Amino acid sequence: MISLVVLIVVILVVIALAFATIFVVPQQSGYVIERLGKFHRVSLAGLHVKIPVVDRVAQKMNLRVAQMDVQLETKTLDNVFVVIVASTQFRVDPNNISTAFYELQDPAGQLKAYMEDALRSAIPSLTLDDGGVIASKQHSRSAGV
Repeated sequence: MISLVVLIVVILVVIALAFATIFVVPQQSGYVIERLGKFHRVSLAGLHVKIPVVDRVAQKMNLRVAQMDVQLETKTLDNVFVVIVASTQFRVDPNNISTAFYELQDPAGQLKAYMEDALRSAIPSLTLDDGGVIASKQHSRSAGV
């Protein structure tokens, strides 16, 4: 009777280890795999195998295009305060998933700060009329007109 219980426990442990070994990465995703806390590899979409307890999925990165809107109030060259709304689209390059995970603390926040700095440096050199003309040209170009 005891040998039957031990056999069932061993079978359950083997099944659990088998399920912990195999993992599926969805389309447009990339997983950063660490082995004992050190970068090991990046797994892209598909069926993959890892060593249980030794390997772990450190990060699941979304590779789809994301959009960020930035709203900024700044002063133009003719001392008029304007509210600028700028949008950008970005995504993680599949070849640089590990770089994005290990070198950037907050990629979206850093991109937002970069956009705000660029707008703060460009808008004060324009008059209100110049800014309106540039915005009109940008809108027509992005709308495909």
